[in-house]
Formats: sequence, C-alpha cells, structure tokens
Amino acid sequence: MHRKRWECGLLFALADTAFAFACNAYNRVTVAGSASIEFLRPAMLGDSLLAFATEDYRGRRSGYYTVRVDNQAGEAVALFRGRCVSRDEPVLDD
Repeated sequence: MHRKRWECGLLFALADTAFAFACNAYNRVTVAGSASIEFLRPAMLGDSLLAFATEDYRGRRSGYYTVRVDNQAGEAVALFRGRCVSRDEPVLDD
C-alpha cells in the first residue's frame, strides 16, 4: 500500500508558524525578513509532526531562528531557518 506524503507547502507553513510564535514572543511586532527550508525525509499522511523553534540570535531589531520539524518517531523531517525584523511596536497593549 502506497502512503501519501505531506505537501512541502504544508511543512513550510508549520515551520513558519513556529517561527512566527517564537520571534513574536517578546511582545514586539516582527515580520519575516527571509526564510528557507531543507526537506530531510518525507513526511507521510497520518504522521504526527512537531515543530521546535530555537532562537539562535536576537538583537535590538532582528533575530535568527532555527525550526526543526520532527515526526512521531523523533526523526527530523525538515530544518527551517528564518530571519525576522522588529518594528519595535508592542503586539499587545500593556
């Protein structure tokens, strides 16, 4: 039986969402400046995927993040790298 694969765009969307939450965690509006993804192995339909965002660098106006997407076996499916730029405005009012 042939199992269907996740679409690459859905994997990117999952990783990009984790990136967005991580770089906006400081209550500062940030936008993506650049992003790239490497697909390491296929993610199959029915797999449970988890995205883990790590802050590599955070400056006053920019930040760099790595997001690892794992399957239910803990195997890396994709690695995403993103750069964000802060608009230095609060996401939520105090």
